Amino acid sequence: MIGSDLWPKKKLIITLRWLIIIIISYLIIFGRSSILLFSGSSLLIFMFIASNIFFYFLPKRFFMSPNFDYLMLIADTALISLGLFLTGQARTDFYLVYFLIIILATLGRNLIEIVGNAIIICIVYGILFLKAEDISGSYGAFLLLRIPFIFIIAFFYGTFVEKVKREQLTARRLAEEKTDMENILAISQTIASTLEMRHILAVIMEKIKENIKGIDCSILLFRKDNNEPYLVQGKGKEEVEYSIVNLSDYPELEKALSERKLLRIPDVYQSPLLVDVSDRLTKEKVVSLLVIPLMFEDRVMGALYLKSINHPSFVTPREISFYQVVANSAASALKNAQIFEEAKQQSITDELTGLYNHRHFQSLLKAEVERSKRNDQPLSIFMIDIDNLKLVNDNFGHASGDTVLQRVGSLLVKATRYSDIHARYGGDEFICLLPNAGLREAYKVASRLCIDIHREFKNTFYNITASIGVATFPASTNNPSDLIRLVDQAMYLAKHNGGNQVKSIEIDEIKDLKSWNLKTLEAFISVMSKRHFQTGEELADRVREKLRGVFNEERIPKEIYSTVASLVAAVDAKDHYTHGHSHKVVEYAVAIANRLRLPAPEVEKIGLAASLHDIGKIGVPESALLTSKRLNQNERSLVEQHPVIGVKILEPIHAFREILPLVKHHHENWDGSGYPDGLKEDDILLGAQIISLADVFHALTSQRPYRKALTFDQALQVLKEGAGKKWKKELVDIFIDILEQDRKLSPQESPIKRNKETFPSSSEGVE
Repeated sequence: MIGSDLWPKKKLIITLRWLIIIIISYLIIFGRSSILLFSGSSLLIFMFIASNIFFYFLPKRFFMSPNFDYLMLIADTALISLGLFLTGQARTDFYLVYFLIIILATLGRNLIEIVGNAIIICIVYGILFLKAEDISGSYGAFLLLRIPFIFIIAFFYGTFVEKVKREQLTARRLAEEKTDMENILAISQTIASTLEMRHILAVIMEKIKENIKGIDCSILLFRKDNNEPYLVQGKGKEEVEYSIVNLSDYPELEKALSERKLLRIPDVYQSPLLVDVSDRLTKEKVVSLLVIPLMFEDRVMGALYLKSINHPSFVTPREISFYQVVANSAASALKNAQIFEEAKQQSITDELTGLYNHRHFQSLLKAEVERSKRNDQPLSIFMIDIDNLKLVNDNFGHASGDTVLQRVGSLLVKATRYSDIHARYGGDEFICLLPNAGLREAYKVASRLCIDIHREFKNTFYNITASIGVATFPASTNNPSDLIRLVDQAMYLAKHNGGNQVKSIEIDEIKDLKSWNLKTLEAFISVMSKRHFQTGEELADRVREKLRGVFNEERIPKEIYSTVASLVAAVDAKDHYTHGHSHKVVEYAVAIANRLRLPAPEVEKIGLAASLHDIGKIGVPESALLTSKRLNQNERSLVEQHPVIGVKILEPIHAFREILPLVKHHHENWDGSGYPDGLKEDDILLGAQIISLADVFHALTSQRPYRKALTFDQALQVLKEGAGKKWKKELVDIFIDILEQDRKLSPQESPIKRNKETFPSSSEGVE
């Protein structure tokens, strides 16, 4: 431990003094025939015993003081000299005790001190000896022999003690350095084993306090966003407390940071720098300070702030060196932790708006739902869709669109509480969790935000508003896992109703779940049909997710037809050059199926598949659909994916299960040259061949971006040329006969037009 007595000086001195007292007692008691209790000799023994008791209770730090040896030398010299003078025993064996006591006190540090101490002993003893002798007596030879003897023994003893002390000090220094290295290694290994900022800070402060008693350790850091300084203090094992500070209230920190060097203040009450903050230091019982800047690549990251409480500290260069090494290790570890925190923050944060991203929001949602159920408190959520953002991107550029997103994100944060959770949920969608907030409270917040967004962009060219859906557990649903689905549905209802409004969901509103799902699905499809997406695959996935679970009947219900009409309308909105195309393909396909005398359920299935055969075009980029030139290889490959995308969209609807092969294979050719699977001849289902034939004929007679429509006869000629190659010849002959017959008959008699009422027109749309 830093500052411990590896060389037990106090114990050594007291032990030797007891031994000497025993020698004195022996010389006095057993060297004479008798001794009086209150004689000078007894008094001398009592004085030594009392002094040793005094030393025993003296604090250990006094023994380690650099001046202790001299003080002890003076005290013992005065004590023994006084005793010898008063007792007149200079010629007795007391001289041996005398010189032992003095040598014990000196503990010489070098040859000069040892010689000097020995000379002092000889001079003092010579004076006392002469004082005790009769001047007329023959004492010269005796004195001349005794003094050199004392000098030699004192010199030998002093040299021996100096050597022992030097070895002990070396051992102590090595032991201290070993301890320091062990402590530094322990700190370095611990903080290197984690990248969590809080854990690193806690470990640094905890280790310093463990190894240095009476030290209060804290660390000054700066917030990355605004460079605001804050102090981190330990609060138990791996617990820390943060507090914002004003550097003007901490001049010691301000000075160390500005000068970028260690600042040591041994006595805070004598420092002119701390005069204005003496009240704070007194309250904290601070005696001395040490501030070490945390530097990484010439950049100040903060400071290690050490305060000695109640007693002085930081007195040795070794201790300061220890703190500096800890500070250097801490700076490197904190820098790594900052990099990790930044990377972690980036992984959970939307780069554009600074809000949480979709993935991290999902994890937070789970935690908040569990908290809500555990505490029996409501949990509200609202979802925001920005109206007209696509128009901003198209007319003013994506940079302007990004600006809109950033401003809406700021308005969202401003309109809600600090404890609320905000995230960018998708391209133009935001979402917010409001713990412990009911439906009415959440609706008020959402309405205020809706007004704020409208006001923010009211006088701009953007015409930006917001559609917001609100749901709450348990007011909207007893199942918290349904919150996202419900709030999403509410948002699309708000958008379907014109946007710039808030739609909240009461639990009574969704009692008829089937009706609710159908209503919100139609609203979603209606909104999608008015959009012009560039990333069609994303849109296709979203349509597919909306359809999932809404329809699960084995038979096709009546409600499905309005959904079909909405899906067809979405396709027509994507490719306005073929407006009404799906409906015409239905008419032709049903006419062919009836001529073949197929069963009514089969005719109905072919008609439904024909109405949805191009649904996959929702997922094809508009750049490929609307080009005025012939498609290049890349664009063609995108378009040829639409049958597969169509199947993916329709898969969630169980009632559509039997028509999926017809949708997928309506571009397969009789000779195997079609796509996506390259089927040929009778491997292609009859319904898919019928839809293919009807699809091509209407496409030939329709205006396209890259060519004019063919005449009726020109289109028939193309069909004849494709017989036996693109389609089965018998099927082509039947269709041509139907077309030629249809041209001669009135609409009421037409085998094509009279099937019009079988399926809803795409123009009927969704109410």
